[in-house]
Amino acid sequence: MTIRTRSISYKLHSVEQRLCMGVVMLCAALVSLYIYFVGKSIVNVVVREETELRIGEVNSLLSELEREYLTKKDAMSMKFAEEKGYYPISHKLFVNRGTFVGRSLSQDNNEI
Repeated sequence: MTIRTRSISYKLHSVEQRLCMGVVMLCAALVSLYIYFVGKSIVNVVVREETELRIGEVNSLLSELEREYLTKKDAMSMKFAEEKGYYPISHKLFVNRGTFVGRSLSQDNNEI
């Protein structure tokens, strides 16, 4: 009976070791995932802050360009245009071109 008891005890001990190793591996995997996701979150926060700073810089540049555009637009006048060689047109002509709406190339050539 002692041999049988030892073999059962050895089998149980082997199962316990495997379960313990599995729990340790699971804990190690969970800790690794936790560290990975915390690091990823920190990187995302830094990238977001850099992006917000860049957006602020671009908005500032855009405001400067809009101000420059409005300044140049206000400087335009008929006198300035005439100095540059532009003149008003009294008679305007418009060109009308036909459209092919509703037609296809295959209908024109009777192709199918």
